[in-house]
Amino acid sequence: MKNLTRKHKMYLGVVGVGLLLVIIDQVFVLGGSGPDTTEAVAPPAQTQPTPRNRDRRGSKADTARPAATEGPDLSQVSQRLTYVSATHAINPDDALDAFSVSQAWAPRDRPKHIGPGQADAEAARLAAEQFARTRRLQAIVTQDGQPVAIVDNQLLRVGDLLGKARLHSIAARSVVFELSGQKVQIDLNKD
Repeated sequence: MKNLTRKHKMYLGVVGVGLLLVIIDQVFVLGGSGPDTTEAVAPPAQTQPTPRNRDRRGSKADTARPAATEGPDLSQVSQRLTYVSATHAINPDDALDAFSVSQAWAPRDRPKHIGPGQADAEAARLAAEQFARTRRLQAIVTQDGQPVAIVDNQLLRVGDLLGKARLHSIAARSVVFELSGQKVQIDLNKD
């Protein structure tokens, strides 16, 4: 213990106190029962006094032992939930969905019934517009008799990729890219 720092000693003390509390909880508070017991949900069992082994003085000690009950089997969580909902008049249909989006967070201008195909087409159109706004066609030249476009300081031939867009065609003063099935034309800048 001499080589341990003060921080290590504090850590060991906290761990020791935690272990002591767990032992006390298991032995005295819960009476040795684990978390899988159903006493909190199950109806109280009827007890009958039964004679037990004789104690040290020779007299019989009466102890209470749970009587056999004909109650429901509550060994599974689903059975416990069913029992609680039946005994406490809980309607599962009244429960709120924890994962649904609140109406306050839902966008107001979006149509309610938009299909997956429509959403994909709209997303592709927006991506194509964004691509056209952010790209700059700087020049169109010929190299080895083939037209070459310079877009964002990159030399591109027909069929080359710029990000996710493929160069579809090169004209005298513009180029056409294809992005997610959308054709995007970018004109030569005048500056």
